Amino acid sequence: MSDQKTFIERLVGNVLSSKIPLFLLILSMLAGIFALNYTPREEEPQIVVPMIDIVVAVPGVNAEQTQRLVTTPLEKMLSQINGVEHVYSMTNNGQSVVTLRFFVGESRETALLNTYNKLHSNTDKIPAIVSGWRVSPVEVDEVPIVMLGLWSDSPHQVDDFALKRLAEEVSTFIQAIDYASEVNVVGGRSREIQINLQPEQMAARQVSMLDVVNAI
Repeated sequence: MSDQKTFIERLVGNVLSSKIPLFLLILSMLAGIFALNYTPREEEPQIVVPMIDIVVAVPGVNAEQTQRLVTTPLEKMLSQINGVEHVYSMTNNGQSVVTLRFFVGESRETALLNTYNKLHSNTDKIPAIVSGWRVSPVEVDEVPIVMLGLWSDSPHQVDDFALKRLAEEVSTFIQAIDYASEVNVVGGRSREIQINLQPEQMAARQVSMLDVVNAI
């Protein structure tokens, strides 16, 4: 055992005292320089990550019912498509958005075709409350880099309507930042205009409902 230990110590000592470590260091540096100069590379590599948005219109239905009747069944159905890695969803009053993210390298055309086939082959399962839907491909450049969330701890003072107004003001300042491509506000309650008609006044002035619609 001692002889073997002595042999190993002498071998390590001879290697360290020789020029082999210096030779390996120089060889590693030359190999690194060669790899740096001759390895193909791109400043902006085009990575194919197909993403598809399925936007479903459900007018007059609140978010809770839309989630239960539309979003959840749609997520389960679309997750069965070949190549789908993740399924995301967002549900608002009257609308459901389901986003499919496929594996890296999947063909964008094949992903679209499989999504269309899956939807059209299950049209008999679409609830009657759905008025329409569309399929929108999402490019990698359209994926948001920064997402800001606004919330209120006092809903009775700052509700979803006020939060959206604040978000729209914030988006104006963000859009002014250099190199900011696009800023979108998602969620919240949009502004509405309510018009109450008086049939007697309309009849006296010979104004029809169509005239009011055209004026709007």
